[in-house]
Amino acid sequence: MPQIKTVPKICFVCHKSSKQINSAPSTHPVTAGTSGIVELEGRPKELTTDILKNQLEVCPHCGYIAEDIGEKTVITKDFLQSPNYCDLQNPDIPPLASRYIRAARI
Repeated sequence: MPQIKTVPKICFVCHKSSKQINSAPSTHPVTAGTSGIVELEGRPKELTTDILKNQLEVCPHCGYIAEDIGEKTVITKDFLQSPNYCDLQNPDIPPLASRYIRAARI
């Protein structure tokens, strides 16, 4: 399993600090997760879900989503508060899918 640690990050958009999850790959990958299900590329299903969940960072203050919220971007607070972006936080969409849809919009 990947080694998961929390690191402080400062969002480039709103300049506020938050703790983000940083997962480093394990040096000894496992072949099956607790469910015994292995994805086609050989990773356990649980590991795949964890990787997807922690691949993107989300600023809890302004909603900016990126692989690294501290990197320079042209995205503004106005865009993050726009109806086009906010409508993507639909409760009918699973949270992880919503996160990737919003990241794609950015």
